[in-house]
Amino acid sequence: MSVAAIAAVQLAVDVFGRLDVLVNNAGYGNLAPIEDTTMQDFRAQLETNLFGVVNLTKAAIPVMRRQAAGRISSSRSVGGRVGPIGRGAYAAAKWGVEGFSEVLAKEVGPLGIKVTIIEPGGFRTDFADPPKPFSRRIPPMPRRSEPPRGFSASTMARSPATRRRRRRPS
Repeated sequence: MSVAAIAAVQLAVDVFGRLDVLVNNAGYGNLAPIEDTTMQDFRAQLETNLFGVVNLTKAAIPVMRRQAAGRISSSRSVGGRVGPIGRGAYAAAKWGVEGFSEVLAKEVGPLGIKVTIIEPGGFRTDFADPPKPFSRRIPPMPRRSEPPRGFSASTMARSPATRRRRRRPS
């Protein structure tokens, strides 16, 4: 577990008094065939897209365990399920998030902690573009003690248990 993950969780507890929700949403992917992807790049994508989820989740579990409540939401990708050409490392990491979340849900469910996997489909963004340096300062997020007005769960969010119960067409 990383020192940065522990510090981030502790900051949330210090500011808000508790940790109710962890959203694992960081990620990136480079476009290249597996053969042309360097091991350094492959590892870097796994480090961000999979081990980032693992690190923050492991840091959050003790706090949520003490509270006997919490929600851990992790962003997967339909790209991890369909295995798009040129996205070997990204797909491997996102498959890892799925497996990790499935096991996690079974382990922490009895503790009152819920696990949700978010699996957005494709949409047009600059995700595959080369990285750009920040050209402006990003303003800090406002501190809130309750969700923003009109906040609702995404229709793409689902718990691993709900996914397993879904009937598949025959």
